[in-house]
Amino acid sequence: MRIVEQAEKQLVLMDVDTQEDFMLPHGAFGRLGRTANAGRIIPNLKRIFDYAADRGLATLLATDAHVPDDPEFSIYGFPAHCVLGTQGHQRIPETDIAPTLIVPNCPGGFTPPLPASGRPVIMVHKQHFAVGTNPNFAAVVESLGPCHVFATGVATQGCVRQSIQSLLDLGVSVSIVVDAVGPDIYEEPGRQAIEQMKTLGVTAYTTDEICAGVLERNHIGPQPRESRTC
Repeated sequence: MRIVEQAEKQLVLMDVDTQEDFMLPHGAFGRLGRTANAGRIIPNLKRIFDYAADRGLATLLATDAHVPDDPEFSIYGFPAHCVLGTQGHQRIPETDIAPTLIVPNCPGGFTPPLPASGRPVIMVHKQHFAVGTNPNFAAVVESLGPCHVFATGVATQGCVRQSIQSLLDLGVSVSIVVDAVGPDIYEEPGRQAIEQMKTLGVTAYTTDEICAGVLERNHIGPQPRESRTC
């Protein structure tokens, strides 16, 4: 399934895996010292989520959702993390918004259309790096209609990059918020991953630029308001 590109697109935020086990010192990766400098990006994540809420933007929450003893843990040598029903699976407060729809990672987990009322906040469960491994993801994106997605989350060179690739494979245009991903633009792994994505057509902006309306000025989404602060 490929999304047909059209001239007018709505803005959609996609946040990848900003969950306690990845982001906080007491989480599964935090205890190993592998939180991708999450403390530095958390304030920018809050600004981006406030920006999206203020404008009523549809939001995709790509969310790790494992079972105990998930094979991924042993295959990749990862600690057990983001197990459904545990504290580590929860999103950090800055990105923890109530979903209007949860899409499980199983065939038939989503039937169009999206709920008709209110701002769509869609949590898409995954057990692998790419959100597109959820068999319902293409149908979810198609139900949103023509859109331009701007992405935040962790880890830039892993789940963020592969989830952005899931969107590109559907013909969806994407921007990455370079200081709201971890590792971010100030770290070599983040820089390398961002530069690689730019070669695929992904545009790169800072949190300040997003909040100042750069996407709207490029004729994507609603037109800029008089005042844009976040």
